[in-house]
Amino acid sequence: MIRDYDSAQDAVAYGLKMLERIKVNEVPDWTVLADVRAGIVYFKTALNPEIKTFSLAGFDFSNQAPAQVLTMDQKQGGDTAALFHAATEEEIRGFLAALPMKDSLYSELGTTKAEFTERFATHTRAAEDPARQFFKGTWAKYADPAKSPSRPPEIAVELKIAGNAVTGEIRNAGGEKYALDHLQLVQKSLSFTFRNLQGTLYIGKAALGEGKMDFELWGIDGLLGRHTLLKQ
Repeated sequence: MIRDYDSAQDAVAYGLKMLERIKVNEVPDWTVLADVRAGIVYFKTALNPEIKTFSLAGFDFSNQAPAQVLTMDQKQGGDTAALFHAATEEEIRGFLAALPMKDSLYSELGTTKAEFTERFATHTRAAEDPARQFFKGTWAKYADPAKSPSRPPEIAVELKIAGNAVTGEIRNAGGEKYALDHLQLVQKSLSFTFRNLQGTLYIGKAALGEGKMDFELWGIDGLLGRHTLLKQ
């Protein structure tokens, strides 16, 4: 169907038609189509098949803004951007409680449904909890540890907390510093991205231990290096 598409046809209608053809045994509960270039999302549900839309341009994706949610089963079609609202912890708990997930799945993850639900529902304010701030501070590697900190570190990652928002930067021995983006911490596995002065994208992956960070730097062509950073 991609091969046979005629540009004279409406791309959204054709895309939704393609999705209708891709089903296994039953009608899907929901269908989502994203226009990546225009930043517009189209969706519908089996209960309410009128097509709804929203533009990504109207949302604040910074970690200073609360997560926004919308119940997909809206009866009215058209623009739904104004219907999004800040997610509450009770909404998230209710959503997770309704999921048809077996207890064995939580056991495989090393947790219980109650623990998982509470952790997930409160994750947006997790950084405010001192018990969860083990990642906070500067982690650094010195070319000559015996002379540190009289010389700049070979590489340093600093993670900061302001309210419930986490920010950070990465620095090198030349004094260059870059703001971290896409920060994600799952248990003690950290990942983030950053761009250098030329705009090249890099990915950082790290495992946090007792006073140390096992850090990997990745570029678009693969692994660039491994480092052990110590908590300062």
